[in-house]
Amino acid sequence: MRLGDAQLRRRAMFMFAVVGLQARANVLTCIFQCTPVKAIWDLTSHCVDINPFYLANAALNIATDIITHALPIDLVWHLQLPTKQKFGLALMLFLGLL
Repeated sequence: MRLGDAQLRRRAMFMFAVVGLQARANVLTCIFQCTPVKAIWDLTSHCVDINPFYLANAALNIATDIITHALPIDLVWHLQLPTKQKFGLALMLFLGLL
């Protein structure tokens, strides 16, 4: 957040909030997937189908990872470097996704 301007800082804080709220929602969904909570141990109880939740959670995690890694790209393109070096730096930033 200290690398860029106020706009990059705001974007980073927004992504921090989104990821934090997403994590909180995931934990609460896993805890309260059955009503009452102790019904999770009872195989005959009615609970939320957790498989679609896990798939949606994975998709949202991938999306937030890509967005978070793409945040400093605008900063890289405005550096006073040759285009080849800018491209290499942006590529190195995206290697963090692997």
